[in-house]
Amino acid sequence: MLCSDITYHQNSFGSSKKCTCHNAVHLTFGNISLLLSRTQVTDFTTYIRETLTAECCLSDYDERAIYIPTRDFSMMFAMTYNELRLLYEILDHTLLMIEVEEALKCE
Repeated sequence: MLCSDITYHQNSFGSSKKCTCHNAVHLTFGNISLLLSRTQVTDFTTYIRETLTAECCLSDYDERAIYIPTRDFSMMFAMTYNELRLLYEILDHTLLMIEVEEALKCE
């Protein structure tokens, strides 16, 4: 359930929206939807960036060969490199928009 119409970023893989009810971010990608705190968005962005760097030499960027762990050790997100790149784009732009938002509050 979304409580705000404010979109931080959207691309062909998903989107991020501001959650004013929980002071958080609704992150949707593929068929996955997460509610993340701003700290979790920062941590997840760092993790995805590092994974992109580590997986950059794959022979097929469209093969679902990258596995992102979750808190439940029996569950992982299986993604392609191209999906991971699009997810990183969403996360990176989201962090930028949050920084702009916070800077404007200080004025």
